[in-house]
Amino acid sequence: MRVIFCGTPEFALPVLLGLHDNHEIAAVLTQPDKPVGRGHRVAFSPVKQAAMELGLPILQPERVVSKDIAALNADVMITAAYGRILGQKVLDTPKYGVLNVHASLLPKYRGAAPAQWAVINGEKQTGITIMQTARGVDCGDILQQKALDIGPDETAGELLGRLSLLGCDLLLETLANIAAIEPIKQNDVNATHAPMLEKKDGQLDFSQDISTVYNRFRGVTPSPGAWFMAGEKVIKVLECVPEHGDPCCNPKAGWVIACRNGALRLIKIQAAGKKAMSANDYLRGNSLSYPSGGD
Repeated sequence: MRVIFCGTPEFALPVLLGLHDNHEIAAVLTQPDKPVGRGHRVAFSPVKQAAMELGLPILQPERVVSKDIAALNADVMITAAYGRILGQKVLDTPKYGVLNVHASLLPKYRGAAPAQWAVINGEKQTGITIMQTARGVDCGDILQQKALDIGPDETAGELLGRLSLLGCDLLLETLANIAAIEPIKQNDVNATHAPMLEKKDGQLDFSQDISTVYNRFRGVTPSPGAWFMAGEKVIKVLECVPEHGDPCCNPKAGWVIACRNGALRLIKIQAAGKKAMSANDYLRGNSLSYPSGGD
C-alpha cells in the first residue's frame, strides 16, 4: 500500500519504521524546523531525522493542502502525533482517508497528551486506538483498539514508549484488513479530554494525598517535568519514590517531604541553574525549608 506518513515526536518513530518495512511511503510530513535552546539552534524533529536516514521524501508545510496530497497518489494517509489539524478536503483525498494512531482508548482522553493525563489521573489501563480521522479533536470512528496496563511506577515517557510499539503493530494489522473493518462511532457522552501539558501542570502540591502527588510526578515526567518551590528556589524532581503511612522527615534519612497519608522521598533533583544530583547531596550543601502540606 502506498502511504503518506505524518508525525513529529519520538512516539511516531516506531510507526514510521513499521510502515517503511511493510509499505511504500510516498512522503513524510513533519512540522517545520524550530529554533531551540538559548542559542536558538535549529533542530530537526525525531521524525525528520529518521526520514532523512531512511532516504524518504520530506515535506514540512505550514499548512497541508489537498492538491499537494493528491499529487502524491497515496492510498492512505497516516498520522501519529503530527501536531497539525487537517482540513476536510485533505481528509477526503486518499482512497482510505486519514488514519490516526492515538494513545488512548477513545473516547477517553481526546487531545494532545492522552498518556500523560491517564497517568496523572491514576488510571490502571490505557491503550491504542486506530481511528478514522474526522474534523474535530479525536472524534472519528474507531477502527481498532487494544488495551495496555499501566505500571504502578511507570512514567508517562516510559508508557509512551510502550504505546508507540503497540501503535505500530495495531496500525499494520489495521492496514492489512482495512477493507473488511467495520468502523464504530464514538460515544461522545463518554469523552474526556487531555489538553497539552504546560510547565505549570508539573508543580507538585504536597497538601494532596501521596498517591495524587506521585501520579502527578509520573505523568509529567519527562516533560514538562515535575517541580516545587523550596523557599525561593525552584527544585525539579527527576526521581522519587512514594512512602505511605507516617512520613519520616529526619534529614539523616534523606530528603522526605510530607504529604497527606504519606510522603515523597526525593532521589534525584535539579535546582534551577544547577546540574542534576542526588537529593541527599543537595540537602547536605543547602539550607532550606521543607515544603509540606501533609496532615
